[in-house]
Amino acid sequence: MQQGNKKGTLMHSMYALADQIMYHPTMCKPGVNVHIVHDLDSRIHRRLNVTFHGFPAVPWRPPDVQRFVLYAQLLRRIEWDCAFAIDLSDVVMLNVPPCHALPRRLVIGSDAEAPWFRTWLNKAARINGLRGNVSAPLRAYLNGSRPALHLNVGVLGGCRAALVPLLDRVVRKFETHWSASFKRNLTAASDMVLWNDLGAELSEESTPPLTGYPYGPVNMPMYGGSTPGSCLARYFRNITGRYTNPCRTRWFNEAQQHSQRAVLVVPQLGSFTLESACWL
Repeated sequence: MQQGNKKGTLMHSMYALADQIMYHPTMCKPGVNVHIVHDLDSRIHRRLNVTFHGFPAVPWRPPDVQRFVLYAQLLRRIEWDCAFAIDLSDVVMLNVPPCHALPRRLVIGSDAEAPWFRTWLNKAARINGLRGNVSAPLRAYLNGSRPALHLNVGVLGGCRAALVPLLDRVVRKFETHWSASFKRNLTAASDMVLWNDLGAELSEESTPPLTGYPYGPVNMPMYGGSTPGSCLARYFRNITGRYTNPCRTRWFNEAQQHSQRAVLVVPQLGSFTLESACWL
């Protein structure tokens, strides 16, 4: 959540979003702790079982990038075994896996499997001055000469052994590209470019990320089935948990057709369409 002129209003909005997630059964599970990072002030305080971590504002870096810098700083302050960073405004954690069940791989959401994603990522890379600074695997994908996983940073995490070095790896790129000594235009989506860049590199290194539909259990279909009366719409109408998810079996059966089907042994880990980090 970025600093603004009306800090009181922004703080109230942040509290309101945090209050919503604390009513979800997932957040009440033993061992689950919720931490929220922001730049509205520089204090650490607790409210309704949520710990709020304030950091000084960094006006020369886009907020969607700066949040990962803050996550890396926070993870050095607190005790944890596995962690998940989620977008507080548009992601709902439906379930969390036990830390011991996670492989030593990056856990990250999947985006739409649609042709427009390549065009959109190309534009984001160009606008943010990253087109010439990405890895060879991602450059080949952007040029249309190879496929790649479509990754979404709305949910990102993993066990400590996997997450810490990979988060540090991306944060170094963020801090170098958006430094105080070289001012750039502040535009969105650069985080998506560099995390997709890392995902392409990891796939080349034979350690591809654990991701979502249709390749793994991290999230349900992005955008898919969101029209009235669809499978997804029916599920979210019944999200209170009183009814069985009418889509999960079909989604998981479809996911088993892909090469990463083995990752489905990980307990149900769901996210879909609450800026925050949800740490386990």
